[in-house]
Amino acid sequence: MSLPLIEIIIPTLNRAAMLPAAIKSALAQDYPALKVIVSDNASGDSTPAVCRAFSDDPRFVYVRQERTLPMYDHWRGVLEKNASAEWTLLLSDDDFLGDPAYISKAAALISGNPGLVLVHADFDTLYEETGELTPTRRELPALAEGSWYFINYREKASVFRLMTVLFKRSAATGFSMFSSPGIFGCDTMDFLRLSLNGKVGFVKTTAAVYRMHAGRESEGNPWQTYFENLDHIYLPYLYARDRGIFRPEELKRWLRRVFTGYFLGILEGLSNERDASGFLCLLYMTLKKYRWFAGYFFMPGLTLRVAFLLLKCLATPARKKANK
Repeated sequence: MSLPLIEIIIPTLNRAAMLPAAIKSALAQDYPALKVIVSDNASGDSTPAVCRAFSDDPRFVYVRQERTLPMYDHWRGVLEKNASAEWTLLLSDDDFLGDPAYISKAAALISGNPGLVLVHADFDTLYEETGELTPTRRELPALAEGSWYFINYREKASVFRLMTVLFKRSAATGFSMFSSPGIFGCDTMDFLRLSLNGKVGFVKTTAAVYRMHAGRESEGNPWQTYFENLDHIYLPYLYARDRGIFRPEELKRWLRRVFTGYFLGILEGLSNERDASGFLCLLYMTLKKYRWFAGYFFMPGLTLRVAFLLLKCLATPARKKANK
């Protein structure tokens, strides 16, 4: 039986210094039916020259966009125009794969389980400034219903880390992958929705290294970006609700837990920055857009936490120091 084609897509923009590590790690995979596609989002650095160095490898494909696109528009465009495989992995240009056999291990799991829609694995986080390497190791089932992953999101089942996720494109029913460019957590949102359409596999290996460094896309975003990103939780909730997979009360508890946790995380960041204007605007805009969220404030725990963060936000650094 012939092996199914698997594609690793590396979208890149002005990362010529980091890109070779990502490409080399992808081409180092021992899976025979592999294609590596680098999509250059109209970089202004030496990215084309970096990619020419790999052009002799028949598995390597380089494409260049005519103009720089928003990140998720770029990802979606590559999937629609340049990719052909059913199973795809998106590898960020500043990350790299760590286990040369990862794609083979994932493919073996896929071949034995036709109902799979997503496979992922463990990873390390590399802090470039200090050189510290922090492992993420989880005890997860090799095969589980995607609904289990969904309902246990941020509890027993942690976040899907992009550079380890092999996903089945045709399993995205009722939505298009990466079609919500205004939502920064669009990938997480889509993997959550995708998980509800089948089973999720987990390969117990350190599949990749996630680099934390200056200049990442998620660095320095204004609070408005994180406000828009609340939809990366709410839209999967609506998707699950419309599919009738969970009992209504169970799904509402999920929304309350995940949405509130993320919301408080944004408020805490604003409080630490002493951004009282952003704090109050976020509170107002969230209650205006998600009117149902106001009902959560009848829970004493949430109200007290918000009040504490607001008081902390309004306190001056000098006053805070004096109270220590």
